[in-house]
Amino acid sequence: MYAPGVQGYKPIQLVMDAIPQMERKPVTYPQPNILYRPAIKENVPVFEGTFRIDQDAKVSSTAEFWGSLGKEGKTFTVTGKLEYQACDKTICYLPTSVPLKWQVQVFPLDRTRAPVEIRHK
Repeated sequence: MYAPGVQGYKPIQLVMDAIPQMERKPVTYPQPNILYRPAIKENVPVFEGTFRIDQDAKVSSTAEFWGSLGKEGKTFTVTGKLEYQACDKTICYLPTSVPLKWQVQVFPLDRTRAPVEIRHK
C-alpha cells in the first residue's frame, strides 16, 4: 500500500463522514518504509504487512447532547471509506475504495454519587 506522501499514486487514506455529535481528530498513520521500485526506478513510501491506522473521535460535551440520550443511550452509525492503491512485485492495481461502517453506542453519564462512607475526604 502506498503511504501518504507518495507522488503519482493513490496513497492509503481513511475518510470518515462527518457526524454532528462527534468531533473527529486527525488520522494518524504509522511510519512508512521506503521501497525502491525497479519498474519505475523510484523510491516510494509504502506500508507492508500488518499496520494500524488510528483516528480518535470525541462525543459532544454539550448539555443538549447528553440530555438527548435518555436513560438507555443512543446508537450512532459511523461511516466512511478506506481509499488505497496496492502493488505487488509485478503489477500496480487500480486505486480502489472500501466502504466502512461502525455502530457506536453512547450511554448517559452516571451521576449517582458514591455513598458517603466511601467518598474521598
